[in-house]
Formats: sequence, structure tokens, C-alpha cells
Amino acid sequence: MEPLPFALRVPGKDTLTLTLIGTTRFRFRGLLRLVAGALELEWTGTARVDEVGFAGIRAERLALPLESLTLALNELRTITLRGGWLRPHLDIAATTLGALRMVPGEEAGTIRLWIARRDRRLASQLVAEVNQQLALAPAGGDTPQAGALPVATPR
Repeated sequence: MEPLPFALRVPGKDTLTLTLIGTTRFRFRGLLRLVAGALELEWTGTARVDEVGFAGIRAERLALPLESLTLALNELRTITLRGGWLRPHLDIAATTLGALRMVPGEEAGTIRLWIARRDRRLASQLVAEVNQQLALAPAGGDTPQAGALPVATPR
């Protein structure tokens, strides 16, 4: 299956001090693949920094490093294609809060991948394939048994 291109939307950062006014805006693009029982995400981006202060005006575009994450299907709670024709996006939720932590824009173990309209069919195929593999996976997988005690108890 072809990789699915996506965009991540991340809020910018505004700075206002006595000597400086600044804004930072982020743009992330990436690819999502289904390989060997896992979802692979890779993304990169740019940060645009605009500052006005006593020292002058600065406008700079910074390249952000390439990053990737592999999410095993047994760590995936749900994957859903939403947004209709106008604003298609994938909502991906993990079984743990930390599984998607390194993805920009992650919130409480979920991420939203924005899809171009022309890639909606590919996104639909990917979601169907993932859901089919999840349905065929043995119940429980590598998750802890019901009633199992935690390894360590915080004090």
C-alpha cells in the first residue's frame, strides 16, 4: 500500500515582552504507512520565527529534524477517517497516553492527521486495512491480564 501523506496542525507561539514582540509558526508534513503489523509515521517541518524589537526585525525559517514513530497495532485503540469531503482527517488514539507523545500536536494519547482531499480514498483504504488487521488479532494481545497487579505501586 502507498504511504499516506498528511499534515499536522500545531498552534504557534506568541511572545510579548517590553523589548520584543515575536511569533513562531510551525508547519509539519509527513507520511503514514502500514507495515508488518504496525503504523509507521515519519514527519518533518519548519518553524517560521518573526521578531520585532529594539535591535531590529528578524524573519527566519528554521528546518526541523526528520522524526519517526512506529506504533504496533496492539498499541492502537482506534483509527477513524472523519471530516467528510471538505476537511478529511484521521483520528488515531493509542491504548496508552505516552505512545504518541513525541508526535507534534498530540493530546491525551490521540493525534489528528490532516489529509488532502485527493488522498481521501487512500486514507479510507488504510483505515479499512488497519481495522481488518485489528479484528483478526487475538483478543488481549500483549495487554495486561484483567485483575493483574501492577509491577510497582507508587507511594
